[in-house]
Amino acid sequence: MIRNVLVAVCLLILPAVTWAASPSASALSARAVAMGGALRALADPVEAASMNPAAIGVKRGFFGGAAYLTRRRGAFDALRLTVLDNATSPFGGAIQYLRLQGEEEREDLSLGIAGGRPGQWWGGTLRYVRGRDRGQSEWENVVTGDAGVLFVRPQGVRIGIVAENLVDTSLDFLEPKVGAGVAWTGVRGWNLEMDLVRGFDRDVSRGLDLHLGAETSRPGSPWAFWLGQMWRGDTGKDYASLGVGWSRGALEAGYAVQKARQRPGEWLHVLSVSGRF
Repeated sequence: MIRNVLVAVCLLILPAVTWAASPSASALSARAVAMGGALRALADPVEAASMNPAAIGVKRGFFGGAAYLTRRRGAFDALRLTVLDNATSPFGGAIQYLRLQGEEEREDLSLGIAGGRPGQWWGGTLRYVRGRDRGQSEWENVVTGDAGVLFVRPQGVRIGIVAENLVDTSLDFLEPKVGAGVAWTGVRGWNLEMDLVRGFDRDVSRGLDLHLGAETSRPGSPWAFWLGQMWRGDTGKDYASLGVGWSRGALEAGYAVQKARQRPGEWLHVLSVSGRF
């Protein structure tokens, strides 16, 4: 079954082989940005609410998190708040609020739900989006949604598949996409992931985004280190990123920076915090 799903996804995304990636409304935590947006298979519960809703259901408990991103050049700022309950019922649920100002202005309120069984999870997100492109005076309101699946296989292999913006894509920045991520955990102390994302509003020569990420931490250490690389197909730009995370008990915090090679002064800074209650 998993092999058939992967073949179908590859048929959708591989005809558009070109490089892609940039700060997006899904990859907004320090860990997600530092790992180049490659978290569709490795997302923790708070990150899963936007990266892959299927991963909401993997860990049991109450979770909360916040993330803030800023980039002086280009006027990119974003704030994301997340609350998640995966303890009071067999299903996990998440509520997330996003305020973003960049090439577009938007507010995004989402409700996610996930379920499944050991080794296989599914999930979906319903999102109310209020937004406008920069320079426009009128705001538009749309309802859209995402869906995802997550497979956890032996030998530390994880596979995540996500379809984004499935319903109303009348806003220019709500591009319908399909993304697939494959991760390997515990590779000599490293977790590695590669994601491919096909955007269907672009032609086949510019339609694929590539995300690469890695993370490592020593056993017993509160510190984790992340690095990643992203390429963007529609603009030809590539982005390098790195970050550091710290945890104590149920509390986690992280900081990341991202730099576009084609723009020497363009730095994105990300600070995020999350906890289990």
